Amino acid sequence: MPSLQLVINVYGGLVQEVFCSDPEIEVLLVDWDVEPADAEHPSIVHVPADDRRPQLAYVAPLAVQALDALQGTQVAAAINTAEQAAW
Repeated sequence: MPSLQLVINVYGGLVQEVFCSDPEIEVLLVDWDVEPADAEHPSIVHVPADDRRPQLAYVAPLAVQALDALQGTQVAAAINTAEQAAW
């Protein structure tokens, strides 16, 4: 296993959980798939873009769980299966 491992669990196009061997790591989500109707949400920023109107992005920190929290989960089963399939 690598000295530092980060696992991001995405389901239905949304980040569900983040696990890391160093739970003190800071993880930021930058999501460009933002609806204009949500433009006033406090986590949505207007990013300058050359020669066109600003782009919208949702930017927020994600909670990180210790890698040990993966044990016994479907996420761990998926990782184990992938590793056995000879990455």
